[in-house]
Amino acid sequence: MQNQFRENDQYFSHLSQGQQALWFIYQKNPESVAYNIFITTRLAVELDLEAWRRAWQNLVERHSILRTTYTTRDGKPVAVVSQDSKIEIEVIDASGWDEDELKTQIMVAVERPFNLETGPVLRLGLFARSTQEFVQLIALHHIVGDGWSFDLLLKEFQILYAAEVEKFPEAKIANLLADFPWQYADYVSWATQMLESAQGEELFRYWHQTLADSLPTLNLPTDRTRPKVLSGRNEFHIVQLDGGLIKKLRQLAAEQGVSLYRSMLATFFVLLHRLSGQDDILLGSPMAARWSVEEFKSIVGYFANEVVLRANLADNPT
Repeated sequence: MQNQFRENDQYFSHLSQGQQALWFIYQKNPESVAYNIFITTRLAVELDLEAWRRAWQNLVERHSILRTTYTTRDGKPVAVVSQDSKIEIEVIDASGWDEDELKTQIMVAVERPFNLETGPVLRLGLFARSTQEFVQLIALHHIVGDGWSFDLLLKEFQILYAAEVEKFPEAKIANLLADFPWQYADYVSWATQMLESAQGEELFRYWHQTLADSLPTLNLPTDRTRPKVLSGRNEFHIVQLDGGLIKKLRQLAAEQGVSLYRSMLATFFVLLHRLSGQDDILLGSPMAARWSVEEFKSIVGYFANEVVLRANLADNPT
């Protein structure tokens, strides 16, 4: 598939629908960090720093979206793929910090705005706790990747780091890494063609019908009122389920012939119904959106799609 054109050693390509939305939001507030995403991993090894740097350099060369910036041409947003694969890497001495200070400094690094027009769109931090303990920080703007992308990057990093340290031959590296002929620009081309096809029209009709009437606001009995103006900031609270409960939930899902996600989603709908007293409830849930084509599973990029799920619990449905 072709979705790129070249000019002065740079490749230009169109944006996906999701990227266009994030680009629009970025232009409205370029200093926002609402779409900064990150992951940290602990490395309990005596790290070879040069091998670590080279492994990440190879990853950036492998995935063109990691060296992509964004701009507007003729009034339309475009992605600019650079041939320069230099990346921003910071090694920080964290040997004198306690865990609270480490978490604080990680969030300071995460909450720096990305400049999508100049880049970089990937930042790497290595917090050295000792000579044999490091915390690796990978931060991206969401326009570049999603949770699945982090999994891909970590798996490929492990392979490429080992290849650098142990001097793997090229043939062995190629055998260990997934062969992917597509880049994210190819996905954009595929998605554009699909949305313009009969299948795309059918999807549009479905969602237009599902969300056609008035959309209710969920009114929960919270201790604070909902702000009139959204700040873009959020918090989360982690609840740990014990192993016995998780086993029972998996068993229940299997008995009903559904995934664990679906059974938990139904439970959450019921909980919101009981708390709010409302029957018609809308939820936003991110979907991986990589199952249509096998090649999508090996591409770093912004595939995640926030889907509106609607349930009507009137008359006690099953």
